[in-house]
Amino acid sequence: MSTLKIGGRSTLLAKRIRGLINVMRVGYTHAGTSGLVDLALDDSREFESEDFLAAKQLSGENKQFASRLAIQQKRVVRNAVAADIELLEVASRVGWSLESQNALLAWLKTRDDWQLEQFGSLVMGGRILDGNRLGYLLGPLSSHMTEFEGDKLGGFTAYLARGWLEGWPLHRIRSSQSGSRRLDFDRLVDVIYARIQYMLPWALFGCNELLHLEARLRRISVGSGVSDLSAFASVGVPSFDAHRLVTSFDVERVDATRLAEAYLQARARTDFVQWISSLRWDQIALIVAGKDGRRIDPDLRTIVRNMVSQRK
Repeated sequence: MSTLKIGGRSTLLAKRIRGLINVMRVGYTHAGTSGLVDLALDDSREFESEDFLAAKQLSGENKQFASRLAIQQKRVVRNAVAADIELLEVASRVGWSLESQNALLAWLKTRDDWQLEQFGSLVMGGRILDGNRLGYLLGPLSSHMTEFEGDKLGGFTAYLARGWLEGWPLHRIRSSQSGSRRLDFDRLVDVIYARIQYMLPWALFGCNELLHLEARLRRISVGSGVSDLSAFASVGVPSFDAHRLVTSFDVERVDATRLAEAYLQARARTDFVQWISSLRWDQIALIVAGKDGRRIDPDLRTIVRNMVSQRK
């Protein structure tokens, strides 16, 4: 697929064709696991029988081409999962390209048992233990994960992803870059919200599936750290406490992160939300402002009031 070019270049049309083929492969993995298509058969009834929408929409030469392409791609799917039928089920659940799946699996197979176990323990006690360890997973993951049209998540976005996962403000993520690598603010926002927040949870979810498959083959046990990271990446926080504030109460991600960290440091014996409800507003404002004097979200006070009223 990486050699699919037009005039020797990866043009926009070449990328669209690559994306179409990947979508076909995802479709066949779903159809294969659901029993709608027998991947062992070299046929393309969906393009040959008038009972199917695809057949009704195509005619003549187009239908013949589609039929040949379908048989070819069914063979690709079949060969890609020949080593283990569970790979077909993983591909179906994740819905990503077979390129990404095969590349990630090949990489995981080169890791020692202790490394797989370390990936599973990146999250312990409901939070990321050490942000410095994230790079050992995020770097390779980003270099192998590709969108349907062939663009990779990329090593540079992996660098930004650490700050996103640790709940850093965007200005801190940007200032952590150096020299010519530093993006302007608009470009940074685009990369984070259009690529990292979209692709990273997807990549981590799929990686977790492959990690546990490989662990079963080796008869070792790995934790749920990669799966937990997938949940954190969807909102940009480092803990389930912060995740709860974002998803259940609509607290801004950085504010949620700082409140969760303060709760951990306080070693309170009460529930997290109950602990927040017990604080005075000036205490909450001091926590979320932090050492960098972060601006207080105008909606935060109303959110806290609603939290207090729900607890009563």
